[in-house]
Amino acid sequence: MAARRTCLGTVLLLVALLASACDGLSCSPERGSIISPIASAGFVTTSMAATGTTSTPATVSTTTASTASTTTTSSTTTSTTLDPFETYRAEMRAWKNTYAPDLEASYTVISAMRDPLSPSAEEIQAAKDLDALLADMVADLERIQPPPEWASTHAEYLASLKDLAGGAHKLADAMEDGATLRIMSAITGIASAWARGEPERTTLEQTLGFSLSKAD
Repeated sequence: MAARRTCLGTVLLLVALLASACDGLSCSPERGSIISPIASAGFVTTSMAATGTTSTPATVSTTTASTASTTTTSSTTTSTTLDPFETYRAEMRAWKNTYAPDLEASYTVISAMRDPLSPSAEEIQAAKDLDALLADMVADLERIQPPPEWASTHAEYLASLKDLAGGAHKLADAMEDGATLRIMSAITGIASAWARGEPERTTLEQTLGFSLSKAD
């Protein structure tokens, strides 16, 4: 019992000492802010009042840096350029398509003449049209420049066309004049010119891949 009283007295003595210490020092929590470890990291601030504890979440301002990524799409324009042969081929196709319909019409009338020695007005006009048409064809063909490797074939075909045009011109003049012998000579000359030009014409047509006498 004596020991319990001694222990109790010691406890009371410690309480009295603590009470007297609190009178000299403010043992109550001062009114102020206590920054928790989370708040010190910049996320939350907790305010502590003397009469109670109130936790007020701080306003967190989050700024997201928006990086404008501008993507520039480079549009590459590919210019398609034909090689020399394809250019030549296209020019030859355009050339023959320009004249083929009228050439065929005029030739059909002349080849169907019932009496070449006594041509009708229609047949004479068809001969004149063929003459003018072949002259224009020769002039336009001379303006077309073939690739070097096809220059010889082109020149031979051009020569055969000039030969044919010369025969057509003689025929038109003879028919207009009513000159029987000249008409017969001109008809023979046209047939010969067409036959002579067949190898060059055939070679060029095979090279180009289309007929030079008919429209596509």
